[in-house]
Amino acid sequence: MKKYIAQILFTLTVTSFAYLPGEWMFPSLPNSNGLFGNPAGLSAFDSPGAVLNFGCTKDDVYEMSLGANGDYFGASFEYRSDYEGVDESRWNWISSIPMLDRLAFLGISVGAFRSADFDGTDFSMTPGILVRPFNWLALGFDSRHALQFGPEKQRRMQEYGATVRLWDGFSVSYAGVNQSTHRLLLQADLKLLNVGVQIPLHGKEDYRVYLSHAFGRTVHGTLSIDNDWKPRHFSIGYHSARIADANMLSRVVRVPLSMPLKETEQGFSFFGKQSLSLESLRENFELLLADGSAEVIIFDFSGYKAGTAISKEIERGIAKLNIQGRVTVAYLDEIRPTTLLAASSASKIVLEPSARVNYRGVGGEVLYYKGFFDWIGVKVELLRHGAYKSAVEPYTADSMSVEARSNYETLYKDWWRSMTADSRVRISNTESLDSMMAHPSLLAQDAKRVGLVDTLLYLDEVAPYVLKTLYGIEAPFVMVSDFVPKAGLRIFDEDWRPRSRIALLNIEGSIVDGSGGYDPITGTRSTGSAEVLDALGNLMHSPEYSALIVRINSPGGSAQASDEIWHRLRTIAKTRMPVIASIGDMGASGGYYIACGANEIIAEKASIIGSIGIFGGKVSFKGLLDKLKLRMEPIKTHPHADAEGQGREFDDEEKQALQNYMDAFYDRFLGVVSEATELSKDSLDKSLAGGRVFTGSQGVQNGLVHRIGGMDLAITEAKRLAGISERRPVVLQSILTDDSYISRSFSDQIRLMDWLNSVEKTQVWALFVAPPLPF
Repeated sequence: MKKYIAQILFTLTVTSFAYLPGEWMFPSLPNSNGLFGNPAGLSAFDSPGAVLNFGCTKDDVYEMSLGANGDYFGASFEYRSDYEGVDESRWNWISSIPMLDRLAFLGISVGAFRSADFDGTDFSMTPGILVRPFNWLALGFDSRHALQFGPEKQRRMQEYGATVRLWDGFSVSYAGVNQSTHRLLLQADLKLLNVGVQIPLHGKEDYRVYLSHAFGRTVHGTLSIDNDWKPRHFSIGYHSARIADANMLSRVVRVPLSMPLKETEQGFSFFGKQSLSLESLRENFELLLADGSAEVIIFDFSGYKAGTAISKEIERGIAKLNIQGRVTVAYLDEIRPTTLLAASSASKIVLEPSARVNYRGVGGEVLYYKGFFDWIGVKVELLRHGAYKSAVEPYTADSMSVEARSNYETLYKDWWRSMTADSRVRISNTESLDSMMAHPSLLAQDAKRVGLVDTLLYLDEVAPYVLKTLYGIEAPFVMVSDFVPKAGLRIFDEDWRPRSRIALLNIEGSIVDGSGGYDPITGTRSTGSAEVLDALGNLMHSPEYSALIVRINSPGGSAQASDEIWHRLRTIAKTRMPVIASIGDMGASGGYYIACGANEIIAEKASIIGSIGIFGGKVSFKGLLDKLKLRMEPIKTHPHADAEGQGREFDDEEKQALQNYMDAFYDRFLGVVSEATELSKDSLDKSLAGGRVFTGSQGVQNGLVHRIGGMDLAITEAKRLAGISERRPVVLQSILTDDSYISRSFSDQIRLMDWLNSVEKTQVWALFVAPPLPF
């Protein structure tokens, strides 16, 4: 209770009238909000920013005000003076609270007023409410100075209003004060200018014209002109969210994609952000889609680093831009399968003349350690259930088994087909491409010859080439604007429709017991069961979310941790809300086990899925210790108490106990998959389980995956299963935030050598270890 009281008090004392329509001097923002679109006067803009206003009335009273607001609160200061009799100042604090998926907003403002007409300070409180019953109608009311105390009581005013959006870019508003003042407000977006006209209906009001213009993406200004045709006030405002239609002329935009693109942001780093998450990448594409002035977009893939799943998300984003009629160009400084996949939707693909071509199939190598371990006297005792669970073979065999080789060859062939299918569609004559595969070339001109790219140019030649080729315009020195993708970039959202919230849970890297995190030294991430269960526990009791998307990019990990997460997801899917599993580059073994807790499993064509199996064991150093003339002496209460130690090997009874555990867990794994896919346990065991690994496209064919797609499809399916209207906007909210990764990064350093400690105990894994793949 004390915590909530403190939060309420903090909100009431730190909030504002910045950007509020009840304060007519503040800027009119594009798309109808700001001056006219919010009759109750609430700061419901989801965009931290600041505003400065100054001007002079007809009575030569000079006015100045400034304010700043967060997502839901802010503060402002106003000052009025004629340098003789008028001397007034006012502080305003306001907080607005969204309710019912933003169907309504409640607001409470607190004001402090001082004037030369009296001694002391007047304090007042104003409650307000804003309701948007339809996406074209807003109704507002506030009771100005409803509660007040001080030496001079201020006049109470009942302010009410309504705004109707007749069509996109035009709205009509009515505003009234008590029974004495009534005014009509018209606003039209004329592209270069946003024009508002105040028309007095009753009372001592004047005609007034507002002219607003956006300068760039975040700064805008408003000039107000009174009925004497003199400019009286000027306001300039800043929004942290980007204004999509910033009234700019068509231009050529370059989007550099050199920063590594990953599923989630990295954790703490002394060097700042070193990667861009999928969520941030999608936000940047949304801004490009909303920015109609970006007519020609050059995606610069120089130094590109991303896996197949994110590459496919980029390909889809470029395809959406093409549908809007944009010209998209992909510039490559190297040809690799994932780069071509990301660029395959572009109108033109341009390759640097000296670029290296790496287009000759998929290959990998597996290093076998058994001979070395035998030589030094180390014995790795690993048991498994599943002949295809080949991660143990480098430690227990001298060469690859027939089963493993067969599975890998089939997997690699289909993985290559899935990864290159989109780029092959662009090529009319695939025979020359097949010839290049048989007789590989590293030369850029051969990539152009077979149709992998359209032309060979340097980066500074791309824009003139596009303008001349597609528009017939000679412009050798055309200006190119850089659009640098950034994390946390938001678009100024003026949609009045109620919004539903969908939770997002990222399962990234190895799945471990306890806490996971990010290791800034190795650059790897792990996901711990403790933090996931805690986040899901909070989700189960949260009424604000309508669905959950679990984004998985994991080879597996701890069997027990995977089972615990699966159970919690399955419970949520059955009792609380629909759950969609979206598999990125990989959802294998424990990662696939977790996906089976969802109502629906979605994967990319080139995703790696399956590996239904288990292995476990330990490392025995007895032979090495004997060679070094070292002796390890056990102390125990029972015969098998030291079974997990490295001083001796398993005996037959201990091996059988471990094998029984793996057999039981394997059967449980089959049951989990059977429930999720409706495939029988017998058919799974015979043809799909046992450690076999598949691509997403194979998974759809054999029933392990329901649908092929990425995050867009996952969101669409989440909305469908949750009963959310297709047209209704949704907010995707991570429940394992980057902040939690940062806080865990420090504790990760304590565990940098945990892999050494892991040999001190018997491990039971549900883990797929893939040979090196050319991501």
